[in-house]
Amino acid sequence: MNTHFNAARLPLLAALSIALLTGACGERKKAGVIPESAEPVRGAEPAPAVPARPPLSDPTSGKAAPIPDRALNIKADCTTGNELGYAEAIKLSVANGLVNQLEARITVPKRGSCFFQLADFRQTRSAPHVELLARSGSRCATRMWYQQNRFTVAFSDCAEMCTPRGTVDYIWPIELRLSDGACR
Repeated sequence: MNTHFNAARLPLLAALSIALLTGACGERKKAGVIPESAEPVRGAEPAPAVPARPPLSDPTSGKAAPIPDRALNIKADCTTGNELGYAEAIKLSVANGLVNQLEARITVPKRGSCFFQLADFRQTRSAPHVELLARSGSRCATRMWYQQNRFTVAFSDCAEMCTPRGTVDYIWPIELRLSDGACR
């Protein structure tokens, strides 16, 4: 057995080690994988289960369905929830891409709630999707679009609209049936 140190192989060994280590870290970071050996934090409550949403893709091709380029129109006044306590309520009126009414409340069990109203936003886009930005100057935005038979209302960076602020990390977009504005 050869037990002496081979200095010629050191750069190759170092490069291989770095590639393996950074590659493994990058994969965990990208995929959001938590190692099985990680122990749960004592005293921390498990995150409440959230309702599953249907995929936003065409079942025949597996590709995301395109967003139609047409004026957005919908009128909705609905409330929905699940057995776990997650609830959504929305009053919305959009005509030719202009939002006339928006009042939405999302309640996340054991987390809090978020409330969005049109007076807190200014409209910056009307097609191909609607975009409302917070009047406060924060990054809070509300976006609305058609996709297949759904009308989606999504909120991003809106911690200021939630009590407590961290509730925003647990909210889903609100989906409405395009045909009649009912909650999905």
